[in-house]
Amino acid sequence: MRLLLQSDTMSETKKGKDSLCDEEHEKWCVAQTNVYSVSDDELVLNEAWSGKPLKYSRLCSDQVIVYDFGSEVYVWSGKHTCRATRRRAIQLSRALCASSDRFPSWGLFCPIVEGHEPLLFREKFPDWPEQGRIIKLKDHVSSGEEMEHSFPELLPVAPDIFSVQPTDPSPCVLESVNIGRGKGHGDYIVETQSVTVWQVHESSYTELPMDRHGEFCSLDAYVIRWGYQLSHLIDGAKFEMNRSSGSIRCCYFFWQGEHCSVTEKTASALLTVELDKERGPQV
Repeated sequence: MRLLLQSDTMSETKKGKDSLCDEEHEKWCVAQTNVYSVSDDELVLNEAWSGKPLKYSRLCSDQVIVYDFGSEVYVWSGKHTCRATRRRAIQLSRALCASSDRFPSWGLFCPIVEGHEPLLFREKFPDWPEQGRIIKLKDHVSSGEEMEHSFPELLPVAPDIFSVQPTDPSPCVLESVNIGRGKGHGDYIVETQSVTVWQVHESSYTELPMDRHGEFCSLDAYVIRWGYQLSHLIDGAKFEMNRSSGSIRCCYFFWQGEHCSVTEKTASALLTVELDKERGPQV
């Protein structure tokens, strides 16, 4: 400590018992407070308010008051004051700080508008009506609100709201043919011929075995090749299952997990184009 204070002897430093206690220090700070009002384009020292504890009741909405605490200067403007008066008060207060020996270079200069006072300023008023100093719980005894011990009314509901209403899934149209959801639609019958699944990595891909088909991880991306045969009913009115010989088609799907990386999402799209040798549709 003596090295930091550039002192070689203990006599040059004050002992703890000689320093002021907290209460005496607060009294000393209050005595050093200067309060100014703006009058006739100048700051006028209010001797009745200076050097005494501050009071919240003295803040009037049609006045501009300057509080000089030495290292802190606040320009408080009421909400009913004009902009020109506020601007002039700030200019005069800055000039006061520049010409005063009390205001250090690191001091705080803070213009304030009524209703937006910072906590550092509010704490200097012992009678400030601040409800936020006490942490209260909403709908609790500590909040001071009247508690109404009422219970919600229980009403019967119709059982129909718990039944699952079937919804028509969106159809899948491939090569201008509506194949429904992979089982066929209308006069068309769809039969699955083969399914191949690849798991995509950042720089490669891996074909998955049959026992892992249908498993999708939100962290990964996949490419699926679906080979199917599309047949047309000859006599759909009689529901006869006589089918004409259909051709085998294919379609490529790329599935991207919600938490998949951007690199793997891009790789899955590029891989779909690379694997699509048949130039089938890509979904």
